[in-house]
Amino acid sequence: MQVFITIVFSLVIFFNINNADANLCAFCKEETIENQAVFQSEYFNVLIDYEPRVRGHLLVIPKRHLAKAHELSKAEWAELSTIIPKAVEVFSQVLHTDQYIILEKNGPRAFQNVPHVHFHLFPVTSQTWAEIFDIVPQQLSKEELEKEVTLFRSFFFLNNILQKLGFCGELSMRAMNLQQITDYATYDLKVTDFKPEFARKMNFYLWAVDDQMKHSSSAA
Repeated sequence: MQVFITIVFSLVIFFNINNADANLCAFCKEETIENQAVFQSEYFNVLIDYEPRVRGHLLVIPKRHLAKAHELSKAEWAELSTIIPKAVEVFSQVLHTDQYIILEKNGPRAFQNVPHVHFHLFPVTSQTWAEIFDIVPQQLSKEELEKEVTLFRSFFFLNNILQKLGFCGELSMRAMNLQQITDYATYDLKVTDFKPEFARKMNFYLWAVDDQMKHSSSAA
């Protein structure tokens, strides 16, 4: 009986400490997710880094509060393997590159500053190593962060819808107008409670994507 009580007491202490860590963790705060998330899956949040080393610097973060990568479950690793290609697709669309660096640190002696697993994804266009890592990154203003989050969230959102509908590869997003996507979402995805706010969201994201594509075309 005494052994059982000791085990239960130890578990209570463990979970209380873990919950306390999560409550103090920046990556566990709803405000952080709300302001910086560009994609969410079952197990992960993908955030725009508010102090980016390059444009498009993303953080892929498990929703569970875990300190080190080896603590991730098989299911989480499996899902992570599907998120990285999604991010690279967005890099290709927004920044015209499929080259990138993945960086993840485990523990303070490994230079981990936030004790919550986070994978850095750095899209690389023409930067040198020094231009990425030998700099002091500047914090984005509130307006700059909102602009980047809206843009990247738009591409993740629409890519996800088109993928679910079976469209990929050579299909141009610009060929899909709002009415076509809403029709597909309503009938092909069996969205029976298709709400006006969802349509407004898609319209806003389509506008952001189209604006970026026009800007890219004029720059070329």
